Amino acid sequence: MATTFDLGRLDRFWKAIGGSTPPDLDGGPRQGVPTTTEIRDRLALLEADWGLTVRDALLLRAVAFLYNDHHDEAHDLVQDLSCPEGCLLHAILHRREPDFWNAKYWFRRCADHAVYTRLTERMAMVPVTSPAIEALVRRLTLSGTVDPMAMVDECEAAIRRPESPESAFLREVQRLEFESIAHHLLA
Repeated sequence: MATTFDLGRLDRFWKAIGGSTPPDLDGGPRQGVPTTTEIRDRLALLEADWGLTVRDALLLRAVAFLYNDHHDEAHDLVQDLSCPEGCLLHAILHRREPDFWNAKYWFRRCADHAVYTRLTERMAMVPVTSPAIEALVRRLTLSGTVDPMAMVDECEAAIRRPESPESAFLREVQRLEFESIAHHLLA
């Protein structure tokens, strides 16, 4: 039996965690993000309302912490999880640290995650503004869907040029990656 996805949940999640400003490709920190206590309190209300499993509630908290540059707290939540979503968040965490080798290790543990099919669909809606961005999209999607290993490589190159159009495009892709994970966990 197919389930209908409730977009209101996703909107409420992003509003609760202050998801308006996309994170940098590296670790941050950014100014003006909610504290870990604020995130915990806000999500506790939603988790109770939605009846989430303990695992999914923990993973959503990890998404919220990582999105808001609270890396240590996110790491504490995912470091012992062997499920694909835990490995995926662990990989993104290390990509943002930046610890690229370790990120690739964790991405190999969750290869071909369904999140990247959704991300590919969402990324197709992001305007391609130059031949350089078009080439970047080709490198990211050479396999047909967004390749997280290629994303690691592109982020590694882009953090050396934080003001470049490629860096801005990758920040948007990373935002969509976080949204795709939250969508997956709330589905």
